[in-house]
Amino acid sequence: MRILDRYIINSFLKILLFSLLTFLLISILVNLIDNIDTYIDRKAPLISILKYYLFSIPYTLILTLPIAMLLASLFSLGFLSGSNQLIAMRTVGVSLQRILLPLFICSFLISLFALTFGEFVVPPATNRMRQVKRVEIKKRPKRRVGVIKNLKFIGQEGRVFIFHRYDPEEGKADGVSIQTYHGDSLRSRIDASHMWWIDGGWVLRDGYRRSFPPGGEEVNHFRELRLALKETPSDFSRAQRSPQEMDFFSLRRYIRRMRREGEEVDREMVDLYLKLSFPLANFIIVLFGAPIACIKRRSGMAVNIATSLGITFVYYGFLRVGQAMGYNGSLPPFWAAWLGNLIFGGAGLSLLWWGRR
Repeated sequence: MRILDRYIINSFLKILLFSLLTFLLISILVNLIDNIDTYIDRKAPLISILKYYLFSIPYTLILTLPIAMLLASLFSLGFLSGSNQLIAMRTVGVSLQRILLPLFICSFLISLFALTFGEFVVPPATNRMRQVKRVEIKKRPKRRVGVIKNLKFIGQEGRVFIFHRYDPEEGKADGVSIQTYHGDSLRSRIDASHMWWIDGGWVLRDGYRRSFPPGGEEVNHFRELRLALKETPSDFSRAQRSPQEMDFFSLRRYIRRMRREGEEVDREMVDLYLKLSFPLANFIIVLFGAPIACIKRRSGMAVNIATSLGITFVYYGFLRVGQAMGYNGSLPPFWAAWLGNLIFGGAGLSLLWWGRR
């Protein structure tokens, strides 16, 4: 890596880390002031309060990362522009695109990190944060799941469970259908009147077991059938996660099964594509903001912060407009999810081309 590349990246990362830390502390401070009465009234233990804010960090980081990325690019490149260092670089024959290349590579890698972090770290940490607030701070009992009617659960190894009625306290289901898929093909189906959790396993009674070999169907009646399934009563007690709470691969499997049942999946497809497009905001927003930061102008900290907030809010606006249009069918799911990225990415490339002149 060239000395110039290291210089630009180091300057960018220092401001990025400082911005993230600042946003994190402001978020915690505002939340603490807003909830201090609750902590005092409920006599919340200090350790519970610390745990609550610890588990809130991943969500806050992902939420504020695009703004921090834009701030870091505006301040780091604005300093180079204001001190005539950019002019010196271009005078010796370094193009604007080459100057910004390490910044674009760094922001793209950060987008990949945000994608992975948002898929595997943020959801469990956020759920744990809510649990700590409800049980340890507000002293409310854990949520008890009562009898569930018309339960549909997507299990492991291609299984789909459909219960007319499920009682988690007794570990009993009525009106049972267990469908097993391999890819898009239905391989087997079990229908039973009842299913119980007995001695660490599931026992089905009074039903039929069907298998679907190529070109035919085999049907067998049973009075009692014991199955070795990985799903336990606690798995069915949990409410089916919404598409926004699923990871990419779980949501994709969910969409495939909904399609097999003839259901509309436009909303879910928008959410699926957003899981890829939204983390790239960290790259797209730098692609758009970096050429603007290279324009030499006299601006202070307040102007850069206001510019960052304005650009970020406009980007989020396009993101939400595209999402809404995808939900109501005005745009195909792919274009709805990528609307903000395409507009800002195209504008960023245009600014880069204009900067060549």
